[in-house]
Amino acid sequence: MKTNKIACCFVFVILLVACTSSVDMSMTQKSVIVLGELQKKEKVSLSFFNGMNGFNRVYATQDSLKKNKLNVTNKNEYIGKFKYGHLSRKVFISPGDSVVFEKKKQGVSSYWGFSGVNSAHYNFYNKLDSLNLKRPRFSNDLLEYKNELEDYRNKKIVFLENYNNSFDVTHTFVKYINNEFLYEYFNSLLSSISSKKISLKDIPQEYLKELKQINFNDETMINSRAFTLCLSECFGYVLTNAYQNYSINEFERYINLIEKKLSGKIKQFAILELIDSYHRNLLPDNIPMLKALIEKVKPKINQLNYNNKIKGIEEKLKISNNKLPDSIINIEITSLDNQLFKIKDVIDKNKGNIIVFDIWANWCTWCIFDMEESKDFKNNLINNGVKWVYLSIDKKKDIDKWRTKSVELEDLGLLKNQFVINQAFLSKFSSFFNLSSGIPKYIIFSKKGELILLDGPRPTGKAFFQMVINQLE
Repeated sequence: MKTNKIACCFVFVILLVACTSSVDMSMTQKSVIVLGELQKKEKVSLSFFNGMNGFNRVYATQDSLKKNKLNVTNKNEYIGKFKYGHLSRKVFISPGDSVVFEKKKQGVSSYWGFSGVNSAHYNFYNKLDSLNLKRPRFSNDLLEYKNELEDYRNKKIVFLENYNNSFDVTHTFVKYINNEFLYEYFNSLLSSISSKKISLKDIPQEYLKELKQINFNDETMINSRAFTLCLSECFGYVLTNAYQNYSINEFERYINLIEKKLSGKIKQFAILELIDSYHRNLLPDNIPMLKALIEKVKPKINQLNYNNKIKGIEEKLKISNNKLPDSIINIEITSLDNQLFKIKDVIDKNKGNIIVFDIWANWCTWCIFDMEESKDFKNNLINNGVKWVYLSIDKKKDIDKWRTKSVELEDLGLLKNQFVINQAFLSKFSSFFNLSSGIPKYIIFSKKGELILLDGPRPTGKAFFQMVINQLE
């Protein structure tokens, strides 16, 4: 027994089993990843992009027989990220796979990889990463950047061709990875101009001439983040000549283009992503438009998960332009000087002004980051009549920490209009304002005290936040 040479070996068996859903008669793939023995602090996970469901991550759990497993359900091939402790690699997962993951340590060096049916799919990105290719960065010259991206992509294509000749991989795998390289290439081209809002008339014609190669109706790529980002950039910026001002005119150009150019699941995805984007970047003037559009497109959406997403957005929009229900305005809050109030008291006191509820907690790093980064901008808004109210979701046991942190941040204005949600009402408050999505959170009310934005923009995005305030003036 050569225990001195091999310090450890972990074996992970990955099985993918087909099953039929009673709701959706199409084939669904259930992936069961059976893992070896794990130490208490060792975490194994698989994360992947799943269209409008966003990013999903599953962790290893133990079944009744104390076997560690990862359970994943999906219908199509996709690229996921397999993570074991500090080790992290992309893997290509397809129906019917059965592979073994091995992690070995020999002396000071270590190895990890996969063996078994389709194991070459899982090892590909590990081998590709060993080339240490450096992704180009855009400076100022578009055509130079394009040439660098082409060279970067071509090196990966050559590696894929050699890999295909050396290992047992499927035609589906080669096609998917080639497409992934293509969409990564175009996404880099597009994001470089959209992020800097370079006018299309200033872009050399040859920079984007290859866009005609893209088949945006390829449903096999709907779970590819590179593909969906490319779709959004191309339709939302280049083809519509939009600049992400979230105007009604931009929206109408976008939706008309989707209707004209896309079909099937890709069309449904694009419509829903457009609605979701405008909802996440909601302007008061766009609320009626979004409500009307949702009513119009609902009959066209037949994907169950897409319908659920639309229903969630619809429910949030119903709350907009309305007064808070009695159950919420009567939630009790406590001020820094230990006086008891209700949310209704704060709204009534500040009526006649735009009101911003800044939801935070003493432990929230990003909350404090926003306060520091937007200090001058926020003070300017306050000087012009906007009422800024801090509502902490610190629990009862952390009240002293909340008070201490408020004093520490006095120069950021936290000793004024500062309250904490009383413990007995915290669950109700969190549920209504959807705090499961995280904080900081900014809730914006009109001068009449009506809730306008349940998910307002962060004040660190000054231009967009100011646009919201201007529309409410």
